[in-house]
Amino acid sequence: MKTKIFTLFLALVVNVGTIFAWDYERIQIGDLYYDLDTGTKTAEVTSGSARYSGNIVIPAYVDYAATTYCVTSIGNQAFYYSTSLTSVTIPNSVTSIGEGAFYGCSGLTNVTIPNSVTSIESSAFQACTGLTNITIGNSVTSIGYAAFVWCTSLTSVTIPNSVTSIGDYVFQDCYSLTSITIPNSVTSIGEYAFAGCSGLTSIEIPSSVTSIGKAPLAGCASLTDINVAADNTKYCSVNGVLFNNEKTNLIQYPGGKAGAYTIPNSVTSIGEGAFYGCSGLTNVTIPNSVTSIGEGAFYGCSGLASITCEAVEPPTCTYDASFIGVSMSIPLYVLANSVDLYKAAYRWKDFTNILPIAAEETETTEAKVTPDATTADVVWPEVDNAYTYELVIKDKDGKAICRLTFNAQGQLMSIAFNAPARGDAPQKTQTAGFAFTVTGLESGKAYDYTLTAKNEGGTVLKVEEGSFTTKTPQGIEEVENATKATKVIREGQVLIQKGEKVFDLRGQEVR
Repeated sequence: MKTKIFTLFLALVVNVGTIFAWDYERIQIGDLYYDLDTGTKTAEVTSGSARYSGNIVIPAYVDYAATTYCVTSIGNQAFYYSTSLTSVTIPNSVTSIGEGAFYGCSGLTNVTIPNSVTSIESSAFQACTGLTNITIGNSVTSIGYAAFVWCTSLTSVTIPNSVTSIGDYVFQDCYSLTSITIPNSVTSIGEYAFAGCSGLTSIEIPSSVTSIGKAPLAGCASLTDINVAADNTKYCSVNGVLFNNEKTNLIQYPGGKAGAYTIPNSVTSIGEGAFYGCSGLTNVTIPNSVTSIGEGAFYGCSGLASITCEAVEPPTCTYDASFIGVSMSIPLYVLANSVDLYKAAYRWKDFTNILPIAAEETETTEAKVTPDATTADVVWPEVDNAYTYELVIKDKDGKAICRLTFNAQGQLMSIAFNAPARGDAPQKTQTAGFAFTVTGLESGKAYDYTLTAKNEGGTVLKVEEGSFTTKTPQGIEEVENATKATKVIREGQVLIQKGEKVFDLRGQEVR
């Protein structure tokens, strides 16, 4: 058992219960205090009656009461806030460094952790602001929560091949750290592990890593690329952006990457702190596939000039999610049919300038329209879980020219034409695509179209919007400019009449 002298105080407190308190004395041997375990004959360095200072050399063995004890650990908060401690020598007998062992030791500049140490516990070197270099022995397997957080002078650290896990917040706000190598032994990286390392310029995530926490590199303002080993089966990087391997979760956008960014349409969730501190981001386009945005996802993105969100339903934002530090007066562009939904949605409604996506912007839609003089070929991609597709074409006055409904296989189910005649039956043009030809349109006229995919329950899965203008055939100008030439529609076909003669759009007389 450990040799501690306990004094027990007992007090009964009305409506609170019984309070127990312990006061104990530690054994001082030389300049240090220890807890001694007489059973195992081991000693643990502990805090003393005053803060430690100067140069400390921890011995491998101590003698007390005719017994020799092996010093195997540095206890929790042993050197806590010993700001005048300038150096410490740790012997090869020590196997663990306890929680907060050197917390706030701002006078320490260099530390060597010997090969005997197997674990560095939480906050062990937290707020050692003068620490510039640390060497970690090759027996350490885990680096605990916030072990080196706020070590603002730390410029380099070597993680040995023995380490298998890097805990949450381990190197957070180590501003001076410029590079770090993660060995192939590491299988997990905790959340915010390197957050705020504004001097970090590069990082490589090895194939061994199978678990990455939230926003591991949030606020790394000098980092322009996050690289993941090509053979990693859990994670990948695309253009320097960190995703899970399926690319459904955007984990981290590097803080030093500037300009506009379009999120891939495979992404369904934007992780917590994914764009944290990306002040150089000027515009982001969120695809229709995204359904959720994590807390603080766009925290501190002060350079955003606009956001485009193509999701029909506003993505769910977690509490205080996502746009702290973003100007709420910048344009938020959404689908025309979704403006009111965003104005009522949690967090989205805080934007004061919610606008419909302009028609010229929607021409980049996945649906493609190829117009001719009186026809338009409409081709669109298959949407997962779609039960019906509805195609509506309107003129610029908002009048619906036709409304067509297709089933999941692209077969026409219903059709309603207000002016033009129905064209050919739809044809499946590729393994994931559908097509339909609309005929009877007027030449040289602008139209808008909307293609809506719904599931079996009628929920909108995707909306494609855009505009097109039919062509003006050669020869029509001469006919139209002739004396008293007028347009006429006969049996759904646009013709030009001049006196008693009638011409088609190619200028050929119709008998």
